[in-house]
Amino acid sequence: MRNAMVQTMRTVVLVVLFTGAVSSIALPAAWLPAQDRQVVEARVDIPFVPESASHPLLVLNRPPAGSLDKLELTTNGLLIKQVEAGGSKAKTTGFTLNVQAPSAFALMLDYDIKQLEAPKAARVQGMWIRFVLEGGEIPALGVVSGPKMKRGLATTARHSDTVKLAMQLEPTTFTSGTWIIERQGNELRLSIGEATGSYRIVKRMPCPEQPLKEIQVWCTRYNFGNGPAEFLFKSARFIDASQVVGQAVRVPWLSAATWSRLFYVGCLLSACGFVGWYFYKLKKGP
Repeated sequence: MRNAMVQTMRTVVLVVLFTGAVSSIALPAAWLPAQDRQVVEARVDIPFVPESASHPLLVLNRPPAGSLDKLELTTNGLLIKQVEAGGSKAKTTGFTLNVQAPSAFALMLDYDIKQLEAPKAARVQGMWIRFVLEGGEIPALGVVSGPKMKRGLATTARHSDTVKLAMQLEPTTFTSGTWIIERQGNELRLSIGEATGSYRIVKRMPCPEQPLKEIQVWCTRYNFGNGPAEFLFKSARFIDASQVVGQAVRVPWLSAATWSRLFYVGCLLSACGFVGWYFYKLKKGP
């Protein structure tokens, strides 16, 4: 009888310890069903403040020497100001985000248009967001002003080896808020968030499914015919939505509550076994 009780106590203890070990097993994510895999989005947040001048993923493209244009990181954001001046040296002023994504991604850009006047001679001028893909394709979206349109939402599709742009213009009243540009599959989608906090999809355009190499944000500048323009970029967030965690994922074979119940049941059974053995020994005598 004594040996049976001791064996029972040992078995209970072993079962409790084994249950705890199994509940902590970690398996590679690839071994799990799709619904059990842990998907993580890689996020990059870049506030446009003076301290961001040394950010490893941010490259500032300043105006050329001798230009009256200005690019400055202030406490309020990244200020780009272009003056109305004939003969200014032509160069794009803005910044580059050195971010990559193999497939799905999203860019959130918070900015204000302080001023954007129509050019006197050039076709259009304004701000462009260009997505440089590995295959050379460069889909782009922007807000521009032209002699025939006070302010318009512009989209283009071009190749790095092609100078000619296929541009489409649609009227817009955007002056301040957040642009959310997402690529899902072969589509690029632009949503605009207004000051009220609501978002609306305003544009869809085809986009090759090639890996993203970098994002360029720049303001146009021609040799002549420019109008004054001023942009204030407050922050940028980039999300690579195509990453799946390759590290181990803990599998909850038993929940914490179940594990606790088993532990207390094991302790209770052990105590009962000890009490039974104690009274058996008393009854049997020395």
